[in-house]
Amino acid sequence: MTIRDNQSDVSSNETNKENEKATEQSCWCNHQKECTDFVNTVKVLESIKNNAEMSRRATETVIEYVDNKKFADILKEQVVKYGDFVNRADELANSVDIILDSHDGFGQFFAKANIKMKLMSDNSIGKIAELMILGSTMGMIDLGKTLRHTPDVNPDTLALARELLMYEEDKIEAMKYHL
Repeated sequence: MTIRDNQSDVSSNETNKENEKATEQSCWCNHQKECTDFVNTVKVLESIKNNAEMSRRATETVIEYVDNKKFADILKEQVVKYGDFVNRADELANSVDIILDSHDGFGQFFAKANIKMKLMSDNSIGKIAELMILGSTMGMIDLGKTLRHTPDVNPDTLALARELLMYEEDKIEAMKYHL
């Protein structure tokens, strides 16, 4: 009985060491807490990039339907600002040797098709402002959920996420004027 206990202790210690090694290798870092922080930071950066990229593309789509030059200029400024958020998220990711994925594909296609369909019957400034408010609200909800469920994020990444959320809030307030 003693021999079996010793053998099982030795094999369980070997298994534990193998599991620790596998965990270290799968995590990109040496300590579990740091790994969690890193993964959470990447999740938030991807959320920021995808949110800003979706908003940029949607705004570019909407601009095609705008007849009012002043309103079109406001939207063009937003496109530039969203591009800045995308670039800053990429820069933060590059600083830790990560390349963020872009989620192109069906989501972008359906969003663009949905915008075009809604603006075919009514492309007034009020309708466009309404769509912009709805899109910004959805983006804020998605980013807010990501932040709520990913603790221990890099402070620079958290600051960028908060800046994007504040920008979205400001944009919503500005669009309310055009309803």
